[in-house]
Order: sequence, then C-alpha cells, then structure tokens
Amino acid sequence: MTDLFQLNIQIIQNRWPDIAAGLLQCDINQLKANLIEGREQTISVNGLQLSSRHYRQQEAALLASDLAKQTENVHLYGVGMGDVPIHLLQEHQVTQIHVHLINQTVFALLISYTDQTQWLTHPSITLNICPTSQFPLEPYIANPAELSLCECNGEYSLIRDIIIDELNREYANDNVAKRVAQFNDRIQNNHVFLDIDQDISALKSIAKNKEAFVIGAGPSLEEHYSFLASISKQPLHHRPIIIAVDAAAKGLLAHGVKLDIVVTIDEMIDSHIVGTHTDSSTALVYFPKADPELLNNWPGARYWSLSNNDCYKLLHHYNHTQLFTNGSVIHPATDLAVKLNCQHITFFGADFGYPNQKSHAYWQDGALGGLKAAQSRHWVLDGHGEKLATALSFRSYLRSLELYIANHPEVYFYRASQQGAYIQGSQFKEPSL
Repeated sequence: MTDLFQLNIQIIQNRWPDIAAGLLQCDINQLKANLIEGREQTISVNGLQLSSRHYRQQEAALLASDLAKQTENVHLYGVGMGDVPIHLLQEHQVTQIHVHLINQTVFALLISYTDQTQWLTHPSITLNICPTSQFPLEPYIANPAELSLCECNGEYSLIRDIIIDELNREYANDNVAKRVAQFNDRIQNNHVFLDIDQDISALKSIAKNKEAFVIGAGPSLEEHYSFLASISKQPLHHRPIIIAVDAAAKGLLAHGVKLDIVVTIDEMIDSHIVGTHTDSSTALVYFPKADPELLNNWPGARYWSLSNNDCYKLLHHYNHTQLFTNGSVIHPATDLAVKLNCQHITFFGADFGYPNQKSHAYWQDGALGGLKAAQSRHWVLDGHGEKLATALSFRSYLRSLELYIANHPEVYFYRASQQGAYIQGSQFKEPSL
C-alpha cells in the first residue's frame, strides 16, 4: 500500500465507506501497468493508456466538449487519469458529477500512484460502483481506454457495450447512407414480389401450441442437429414451430431438419447461403432489400415485413407489420415468434461469439464474411460463466436482444446450449423429445 493510496483511500473511506472496502480488496498486481512518459505522464494498463501522454488537459476538454457549459449533472464512466473531473469542476458549471468506477481495480491502481484528492474532496463529486440503470445516464462522458478495460462480467459491462454502440453509431449510419441508392434500386426491383406476397400476420395460425424454436447460425447449433431433425418430423401441432435464420438454413437442411420458417434480412444473403432445397411447406419471411434471385427461387410461400429502417419509408403505404431489427437476423426471427403469439421461445445457435473457435455452424470459420475467431479481441460470458471470444458486432447484437427480452416479460426465453453467450433474461433448458 503506497502513501498516495493511503491519502486517497482515507477520503473515500470518509465519504463512501462501502466503495473504499471494495477498493481495499483489489489486487492491482494482476494488471500489467507501467508509467508512460511524453510531454506529460500517464499510466498504461494492459497496453492501453488511461489518457494522452502529451496533452492531457486538452484531451479532457475534448471529451467534455459536447456538454453545455451550464450542464448541472454529468455522468463520467471511467476516470482515466482524473483530468476530466477536474476539468468539469473548473470549466463547467456542474453541480453534480457522478463518477462511475467501471473497473475498480484500475481505479485502485490510479489512486496508488497519483494524487486524486483535488476532485475526490469536492462536494459535487459522488462515486458509484453499481449502475442504477441498464442504460448510460445522460449526459455522460466515457473514458475510451476504460471502456476496453471494463470486465465482461462486471457491473458495468452492459452499459459499456451500449456506450460503444453509441460511439460507433455515426460511423455505421454513414456507411448505410452511402448505400441508400443501392437499397432503393433493389427495393424497386423487388416490387414484383412485394405486390403479391403476404404480410407476416398471415402466419399467425401456424404456431398453434404457442412454442417456438428460434435457430441462429452459431457453432453450438451443431450439437443439436440430430435432436432438431427428430423433432421436426413430428406433426406441427405436436411440436414447437421451427424458425431458422438464413445462414443456419443450409446446415439444418443438410442434416435432415424440416424448417417451418426461414427469416432473411441482409441484402447480401443469396441462394448459395440459404439453400433452396426446402419443400413447399417452408415459408420465407423477408425484408424488401432481399436478394431477388433468392425470392424467385424460393419453392414455398413468401411473406414480408418492414422495420423502422429509413430506406423503407416509401413502403409504409403497404401497411405491413414491422419486425424488430437491430443488426442481426436473430432479432426479427425472435420478434416474429413473439408476434405469432409464442409464449415459450428456445434459442438454438444464438451464440454471439465463437464457441469451438468458429463463427458459424456448418460453414468454415469466416466463410460468411466478417472476422474470424482467431482475430477476436472482445469477450462475453458463456452459459458456464467463462469468457467466450466474440466480435464487437456480436456483442452489440446480444445486448439488443437482451433489451428486447426485458421488454417482453410475458414471454419465457430459453437457451438450448451453454456453449454460447449467456443471454440475460433467458434460462438454460436441455432440449428433449
């Protein structure tokens, strides 16, 4: 315990004794930390600098630049080197700064080697180690390095993921905007299908027993091919309705699984990926950007849906049902099951990560584009509470699904495998005939 730690912790003990008790239990030796010299000094933790090593005050001003000068309450997620709270106290008319310690061990390291008493003693400061909301509280400032250092099983992991999504949103929206013309051309070409295909509401009678299997394309799906093949041979009124996402369909069909509905949303998904060797009883649920060759070759009935995507604004006169979408086809597949009045939904292959060092069931790792498992730099927790390698996009899709589940307390959600990501709001249930 350093002299600086004792100086800082004494203040914290006086103001927030419960937080001080937790900080005293932190083992900072587990961190790979060292001092970084530049025009100024900063600390590197596990290869990430907590702040600039050259212009720390300018960096703090930049992080706070979106705040109005008269902002009264600010939430700070991650402390960095302590420059942002000092800047807010000196340059903004802030009456309350809520400092969220998103990684207590990193903060324990900081107060072991730096003097943070200037802001820790200020009456406008409050420290927090547990979020009071599943969303980041606004207005907020986030320390970029600590977002990466936030533990995947920590109290702030969900908020961390939402903040990262928000930080990336403008970039993602710009990419979508650049492809609007392509979307418009595709939608225009698909009017020949949109004018004759039915709304998804026409499927409501199909799920008579109020239970659905929603099947993603994650690697854990491979352990359930035999089970799904067996149960799919039963009459529909005796079993759950089987709804598969597009990238899972080919592997399922190759293993003898009869599908009731296939859902596709990505305009890049074609017949090669989905496969069209289904029988005429398998319905296709699609969005207006779908590949026209896939639609033309589909042997069964087709139904389509809308979302709140801007590129569909000109189609709302069709008055078709909207499905929830937020980046992954698993979202509309799940929402479809809910809109079909299913009260029990079991996920297969909804892994949001790389079990067995693979990206998808059936396919070679990386064959469907995106990152390969070996390139992963992010983690989620699997059903056993162990770290599971993932991609930033997968983690974002997981959080969106969890928020969707939280908004549907009337539905029971289950996971068929512990290999994939733990999905908050769901329970593990071993599949059985």
